[in-house]
Amino acid sequence: MTHFGKNFVFAALSLLFTASPSVASLDTNVFDLETKHYKNIEKRAQEKMAPCEKLDLDQDLEYRDCLIDAAMFALSARDSKNDGVSRVFDNVFSKIDESLKPGAALIIAQKAVEGFKSSTNVADRATYYEVLKNLMGLLPTEKDDFRATFQFIKDNDFEIPDDVKNERMKRLAVKTADLGELAEVVLSTKLSKSTTAEVTD
Repeated sequence: MTHFGKNFVFAALSLLFTASPSVASLDTNVFDLETKHYKNIEKRAQEKMAPCEKLDLDQDLEYRDCLIDAAMFALSARDSKNDGVSRVFDNVFSKIDESLKPGAALIIAQKAVEGFKSSTNVADRATYYEVLKNLMGLLPTEKDDFRATFQFIKDNDFEIPDDVKNERMKRLAVKTADLGELAEVVLSTKLSKSTTAEVTD
């Protein structure tokens, strides 16, 4: 196979795996994390990142995919007044190559949406919801880099069941916003104002 052919196959496989991520498994949930200090969450995120540091950094996609699990864990906690979740998430996300961050954000959204839709457990669904809500709140919107992530969430808008809403209100004392509406607000009020020559709709 020619050098060009090998590169083409590699690119095609990369797109395939990016477009069809596996459902993320949860080893905790937003309600359990609510009782933890953010330092504890930070420590656990670092533990999840440890195996990533052993990878060959030249394998950027493999390194990115490893860090995605740690990023999703950080996003699973409700962001509090001390911005603990944003600090932990930023620490993880900053390690991903800039060129791979838009794809990483989209994979996180895909995993969380698929996890929400396939799960019947209230705590898990509430956690996937938290991941999506936090992700939208923490991604930079100064440029169009993350438009695909917000568009994906908007297009996959789904009804939040009453049991999830009730459990969030009962255990977190917060109302549950519509994810599609949140994504639409960002798309229409923030990303619509940014213009880059590279973006095509």
